Formats: sequence, structure tokens, C-alpha cells
Amino acid sequence: MYHKVGLPTRDSTRRGLHVSPKALERQLEFLIKLRYQFCDFKDLQKFLDGKTPLPQKSIILTFDDGHLDNYTKAFPILKMYDAKATIFIVAGDMGKSNLVWEGAGEKAPTDIMSWEQACEMHRAGISIQSHGMTHRSLKSISPEAMVAELEGSRQLIKQEIGEAPVALAYPRGVYSSKCMDAVREAGYSFACTVEGGCNNPENLEMFALKRTAVKGYRWIHDWQFKRGAARGFLDE
Repeated sequence: MYHKVGLPTRDSTRRGLHVSPKALERQLEFLIKLRYQFCDFKDLQKFLDGKTPLPQKSIILTFDDGHLDNYTKAFPILKMYDAKATIFIVAGDMGKSNLVWEGAGEKAPTDIMSWEQACEMHRAGISIQSHGMTHRSLKSISPEAMVAELEGSRQLIKQEIGEAPVALAYPRGVYSSKCMDAVREAGYSFACTVEGGCNNPENLEMFALKRTAVKGYRWIHDWQFKRGAARGFLDE
């Protein structure tokens, strides 16, 4: 689970959300060295449908929020290593500048990629999935608002990208059993949490998938990543 690609600014209040471009490149090199296989949610669905096998060391690279630096900094690196990745976008905020999501914990403003940039990434094989319409916690809003967040983002992504998303990353990582039911009813096949660890495809919690949060702008972050990757992220 990645967020921003670049060094944190002085006014950042959540510095751990940042991974430098050089660190991202080193991490991809290390995953390739350990023979991890990059995949996306389409590959996972095909495996679950019994259509194609899934390599033992499969990994889905996810980036939350759709920050502009995912396009300007991460995208060239992903292409260089031929690495599949998934961008969870906040559909209602595409193309906005100097954005701060109230209550999300990060006070430093961010710029969000445009629909045109997201389409370019999609054409290059990057998966565009949903992070809701407005980045609001699904657990804290009414059932009607939850439906609007889930169905609205799914319809808008289909309209702009040309393909409906099959996966959602819970905004702010907050969810409940009611949220899981609503995600399923809205037509998604998967939902991602911010809870650490790996997922067993033989016993998959499809609407509560675990992810390992990645940091990367200090030397210790390199060590932590390599340690986790070498152990299969089992204890992360």
C-alpha cells in the first residue's frame, strides 16, 4: 500500500505516507530479485473463477488517493520495470489542486491527477479502481450517502475510463460489516483495508483484504521493506 511518491514537505503531518522515487525503484528491484509476480485484481478474479493459475508469490501494488505524483513520478518507474499496479482514485476530486481532506490527518495540500492522466495510465496497463467519491469514511455517513459514494464513484470511473472498477479501498481505512455488504451490493468484487499482512487466496476475505503499508525515504525504510519482502510480508 503506497500513497504519495516523493519526499514529505515541511508541513506534512503524515510523513509515513511518502515513498521517494529512488526508494520505489529499489523496492521494485528487490521484489523482482525475490521473484515476486506483479498482478492486479483482474488476475485475482480470473484465478478465483478457475480460469488461470496465480503464481505463489503474487503481489498487487496499490496506490491510494490518485495523487498527481503517482502519474509524474511513479508511472515512469512502473513502466520501466513493467510492473502492474492499481491506483485507487477519489473520483469526485480528480484534477483538483491544493486539496486537503478534512479529518484525514494530513494537513499538507496535495494535487490530484486528472482524468486524462488516469486514462493514459489505464491504457498502459495500470488498473484504475475506486477510493470513493469524496474520501469520506463510509462508516460515518448515512446508508444513502454510502450508496452515493460507492455507486457514484463506480459509475463515474466507468464513464471516464471506459471500465467499471471491481475493487474499492476503504476511504481512511475505516469499515464495518455494513460497509462490506454495501460494497458488495454496489457491484464490487473486492475491498481493501489498511490492516497489515498478506492474503491467502485459498481462504480469501474478499471485502477485507489486507495490505502492507510501505514507507520509503530513510535508510531504515529500505531495511524494513527488504525484511518484510524476504518473509513474505507475513509478520507485517
